[in-house]
Amino acid sequence: MIQAANPDVILLTASMDENTLKMIESLEELGINWIGMNVNMENDPRGRLEWVKYVGAILDKEEEAEEFFERELKKIEEIENSTLESDGVKPKVSYVRITDDGYTVKNQGDYSVKMLELAGGDYIFKDLNPGKDGTLKISAEEFYKAAEDADIIIYENMGAFVGTMEEFLEKGDHLSGIKAVKEGRVWVTKRNYWQSADKAADMIKELRDIFTTPHGELEETEHYLLAK
Repeated sequence: MIQAANPDVILLTASMDENTLKMIESLEELGINWIGMNVNMENDPRGRLEWVKYVGAILDKEEEAEEFFERELKKIEEIENSTLESDGVKPKVSYVRITDDGYTVKNQGDYSVKMLELAGGDYIFKDLNPGKDGTLKISAEEFYKAAEDADIIIYENMGAFVGTMEEFLEKGDHLSGIKAVKEGRVWVTKRNYWQSADKAADMIKELRDIFTTPHGELEETEHYLLAK
């Protein structure tokens, strides 16, 4: 499909792991040009957003990219100020992705944790590898111990889509004992989540809405869905 599209260049957004290296090998065999774009390795959503300047330079649209970046930065600043001015209790929140080989959670230094904090959430794994980005695999027991009293669980969809509470609980029966599950406060990322680095400000605003809206009054945003 990529070859049929005949692109001038591929912007390759991925860590340089074994799968990515195989992809690069295939692209080069086909004579398709590619440029690395490690937006996923940033530890702050504002740094992730700044890659728009990189794309702007490639497309000869530096001015438009700079204007977009500054506009989105202002949106994030407004959300951050609103969070700082709030005297409400911060909800305890966890990201998680569950596969056959374990539970994947975010290191404290990952950009998505910063998004959560800017929105007013208290990350339950905030002591996990401070300053380090990316993810870490832990056991079911380790996850349950930390997340048992979490107010909100955010399930990061990757691969087979999990959209309902039943599908989430199929990942592990013990999950039913977690506070967020009992209260029906499990949110999942929608299919557009991983392709929306330019929507960082909107995502943070959506998280803020999820954290502050009385339970039951919000069931869906552009990038998140309440599992029911």
